[in-house]
This record gives sequence, C-alpha cells and structure tokens, in this order.
Amino acid sequence: MEHRLHARCACGSELSSHAALGRTDASTFVLHGTERVYERPRPFLIDHIALSLRLHADEGRVDGVAELSLRRVATSAGSQILRLDAVAFAIESVSLRVTKRAGGSPQKRFSAVDHVYDDEALEVVIPDHLREGVLRVRYSAKPRRGMY
Repeated sequence: MEHRLHARCACGSELSSHAALGRTDASTFVLHGTERVYERPRPFLIDHIALSLRLHADEGRVDGVAELSLRRVATSAGSQILRLDAVAFAIESVSLRVTKRAGGSPQKRFSAVDHVYDDEALEVVIPDHLREGVLRVRYSAKPRRGMY
C-alpha cells in the first residue's frame, strides 16, 4: 500500500517501498534538494463519474455535464473543499444533490453550491452534513491539445 501511495511523489518514502519489495534499481534514488511533492488531501472518494458531452468539432469546442458520485471519507467535522482539476473550462453551473446526510433525509433535487474557479481547478464547498451525494458540473471548453 505504501508503494502505491508514494509512487507519484518525491518524498523519499518510495525508497523504503522499493527496498521492501526487493527492488534496488537506481531510478528510486532521490537527489538531495529534490522538492517534495505530496498528493493533496482527499476528503471525498469519487465512486463514479458520468459524462455527457456534446462535441463541436468545427469550432474545436466541447460542452459537457459531469456528474460525480462522491462519498465523504474524512471524519473531521465541518464543510470541506473538493478540488477538481479543470484547466481552461468555462464553468456554467455547479450543483449538488445530497443522497445521504448525517441525521436527515436525502434531497430529491440539485441545489447550487458555492464554488471558486481559477482557470486551473474548481474548488467546491461541500456542506458538513453530506455523507454521500452527486455533484453536477456544467461546463464548456476549447481544448488546446486535444481531449484527454
């Protein structure tokens, strides 16, 4: 498990993971002064992503609706931020439907939710009562280097 978590960062723990797995290749060596890069916190688990896309090939543009089924995994109380990578999008709306809440009934409709977008990432404020829910993001984009 430790190997999987540290394979994408430069924190040096990958060395111990490789040693534990019996690997000693030189590619695991971390140079002195290498900046450590940690994964950002993940207070929510995204179980499913449903995308509905409309391609406008002649304009090089795509319109989309993404619905993310999410579930809270962080046990800390209070509202938390869900950060999604979204480079060069035009965000039209962000809404949330709570399917399971702490001490209450689920919502039947989507409601607008507070968010901040800085042309690189979308940060959505998820209320503290959410245990499971669906986040809907309506957007359009003009991909610069194709779609991926």
